[in-house]
Amino acid sequence: MDDEKIVYSKGCLDSVRSYRVEFSLGVAGSTAITSVFKIIAILLALYLSHTLKQQRGYGDV
Repeated sequence: MDDEKIVYSKGCLDSVRSYRVEFSLGVAGSTAITSVFKIIAILLALYLSHTLKQQRGYGDV
């Protein structure tokens, strides 16, 4: 067995911190994309509701 020592340039704490930052950016990005899709879905639902009320007289009191 060799007595060579391995010297690491990055410690455990630095590795965990960089992983945490990368993971947080991924979560934030996916949350933003999901929010955009939900807003689009809400706008389309409102447009559909408005169109149905105009064409078929739904909601007339």
